[in-house]
Order: sequence, then structure tokens, then C-alpha cells
Amino acid sequence: MAITALTRLTLAQRLGRWSGQVDEAELTTTVGTLEEHASNLVAFIDQAWIDIQLSQHTRWLWMRGRSVNTAALTASSRTLAASAIDATCRKVIPFLARDYIPERYILVKHPTTLAIARCSYVPYTVWRGYYDRGTRPEGRPARFTIRPDGSMEFDPTPDAAYKIDCDYIKELTELTADNSSPNMPAHFHMLVVWWAAVHLFDYDEKGSRYQTADRQYKKMLNRLNIEQLEEDSHAEYLTSL
Repeated sequence: MAITALTRLTLAQRLGRWSGQVDEAELTTTVGTLEEHASNLVAFIDQAWIDIQLSQHTRWLWMRGRSVNTAALTASSRTLAASAIDATCRKVIPFLARDYIPERYILVKHPTTLAIARCSYVPYTVWRGYYDRGTRPEGRPARFTIRPDGSMEFDPTPDAAYKIDCDYIKELTELTADNSSPNMPAHFHMLVVWWAAVHLFDYDEKGSRYQTADRQYKKMLNRLNIEQLEEDSHAEYLTSL
């Protein structure tokens, strides 16, 4: 059975009803001028959704995307913006080799010969001052780094418009309209309400309700972790990027 997605309005209404601050029927919008209590409910919902995304931003499966030969490098240009991979791309995540030589890499495809090759990831702290110094040769990119702004830099300088095959982390999303919904699986949308309730009851100094909301939040978060976290074997490598 498909679970109906909860919207920003529905999330705020449920938080209002369960907190006893606002009757569900009284909260008909999340935009415009709201009474103080209603405005607080919406603010806690919005922040809860951001918090959940940030808690495991490199490992939530719903925040991972794949770009297969849609983005292309520009010949003689060493850099590629994250947005060129996809409008939602925040940062590229290299693949992790499973063979006898551990390696992080993406794939590059020649636009004419269609030959596909690995392009190895080099941490920026190793790259800076070495692979970007002086005049670099042109050719098939054999290595790349991710710069602090999320853009990619390649070496050697591309001699053609190679296409990129890679995974990436999506940008965080915000709830901005009544009908906007968290882009996580719908059966976990109540997690946003529970985390918002934890903050609300802490703000209102309601200890018993705080404990109840915290228990419900942790119970659902555990289920979310089981379903939506990237494999444990990738954890160390992902957190090092």
C-alpha cells in the first residue's frame, strides 16, 4: 500500500494538534502572516527537515543521484561546476573500487571513440600545489579532485569533451509552500513531525512530552537508518570526502 506524502501544511497541522497549541482546522496555511504559535510550528517543521538531511547528508540514499554520460567536460578547460553534473548536484561522490587495489574514481567517456576509462580521485589537500602547478599537459583526464566549492578539477587538461559517469550528493531542499513535501520516502515523513516536536517541547520546557516525542523520533530514525543509509563499508570513505 502506497503511503500518502505529507505536505508542509499537513506536517505543521499534526504538530499543532499533538502539541495542543493549535487546532488542526485553524491552521490552513504555512505562508503569510501567522499567529505566534502557528508561526513557531512551521519554523520547527522547516528546521527539522533541514536537520534530518544534514544528519547523514553523504549517506542518505534518497539524497544520492547518478549522472551517466549527460554532463561533459570542455576541451582545454580543467574545471567543471557541480551544477553542470545536475542542477541538484551538491558534490560528486566517486565510485569505490572493489578489486585488489582500493581506488576512488569516476568514469570518463571519449566523445568520438566512446572509449571508457577510470579517472582517479585525489584529495584536494594532495592535489593543491602539485597537480595544479605550472603548465599541465593535455590528454585524457586520469585524475581529478573536488575543490572546496564543490567543483571538479581534472588532470591532464581534457583534450576533448569527455562525458562523465558519476554519483553525486543532492543539494538540500526546503519546505517553502503549503504543498511542498520532504523528498525522503513518504512512510518516514512523520519523522519530521517527531523531531520538530522534540524541539518544540524543549522550547516550551515540557519535559514529559519531550521524552515521548524523543522516543518516537529515535524509534523511527532507527528504521530510517536501516532502510536509507549507505552501506557501512562506504562510511569511512564517504566521511573523508
